[in-house]
Amino acid sequence: NEPSHHMAYLYDRAGRPDKTRSLVKRIMEEQYSDAPDGLSGNEDCGQMSAWYVMSALGLYPIAPGVDDHYELGYPVFDEVTLHLGNGAQWYMRVRPVVDAVAKDPGDRIGRPVTDVRHARMQMGGGMDFDLERIPRARIDPAFQGTLKGAYVDGPGPTLQAAPVIRAPSASFSTSMEVLVEGRGTCRVTNKGGMDNCPMNTPFMINSTSTIEVDWSDDLSPVTGHFVRHEQRISITLESEYANQYAAGGDDALIDGIRGGADFRTGDWQGFEGQDVLFTLDLGKGSKVDSIGVGVLQDSRSWIFYPEYLDIAWSSNGRMWSSRRVQPGVGREVEGIIHKDLWSGPIGGKVRWVKIMARNGGPCPDWHLGAGGRTWIFLDEVLLSRP
Repeated sequence: NEPSHHMAYLYDRAGRPDKTRSLVKRIMEEQYSDAPDGLSGNEDCGQMSAWYVMSALGLYPIAPGVDDHYELGYPVFDEVTLHLGNGAQWYMRVRPVVDAVAKDPGDRIGRPVTDVRHARMQMGGGMDFDLERIPRARIDPAFQGTLKGAYVDGPGPTLQAAPVIRAPSASFSTSMEVLVEGRGTCRVTNKGGMDNCPMNTPFMINSTSTIEVDWSDDLSPVTGHFVRHEQRISITLESEYANQYAAGGDDALIDGIRGGADFRTGDWQGFEGQDVLFTLDLGKGSKVDSIGVGVLQDSRSWIFYPEYLDIAWSSNGRMWSSRRVQPGVGREVEGIIHKDLWSGPIGGKVRWVKIMARNGGPCPDWHLGAGGRTWIFLDEVLLSRP
């Protein structure tokens, strides 16, 4: 439901603000209530509530961070005062047009408008709506000398777009081209130390690197981390991961990128209701001390550690050794837990590795999703070398 939230406000930009007001009013009245099912759809990190709060104020950002205009809709309250971060105050007020003009000709309500700039709000003042909730441009006496009532196009600082770091992938095997677009100062840090990097001109990286762009005195730098992984390793998956938890595709488990403490980061690969089986080819026989796999448990999200891992290895593809590894954490343990499960000492040359993660079965009876299919989430195969 979230992608449709801005649609009602697009009528403002199509020249039909009356439709924006009508639809926003209808959505607030029909799709929200104080009942247990008072949100029409998925709250999803507060988006549904945020839409209502902004709409009830009479403001809505169509493209935050890119466009500093708020569309004006249908305020629920007769008067609201916003206390802004810079100390200024901005009010949204409903009052009769005739009364306002008669009582205070110098503080009159003027022509209808459909939006207001964030930069203008930061200067202080306010916006009036008539009794039909139609927003009117109003000349605030405090600003007559400089603003002339220009609510939409008044002068003031504009939002600066943050720089964008563009790259084909978050990991690479040999080298990769990176482009940093925008304004700021770019630095790249890798095993060779720290160096400057160009803005708006492509450049190459050939080792694990962190790119940082300073672009504002008040805001944090924009950063990107890119990992170089071993080129000669290949993986063959015999299980199918979920499209929404692909973590970059078939090579996700050998790309050198760790998943962190949240399965939603995009760096965990998820498998629903099945065992996970795959084979690694290290390209040539080499000494390996131990083999590990990163696993995640978040029982509230139906994600559980594998019941066990079977890890097998071979130097010639004919003679195999194997070891079974238990996670040591029960399914009843709540919270988000991620750990690396290791095979223990191998002490020999390895060319091929086979790993099977055993799904522990449906959600247990005590779980809210009792009987539902559970997930296994993996982020990386780990090789400890001498």
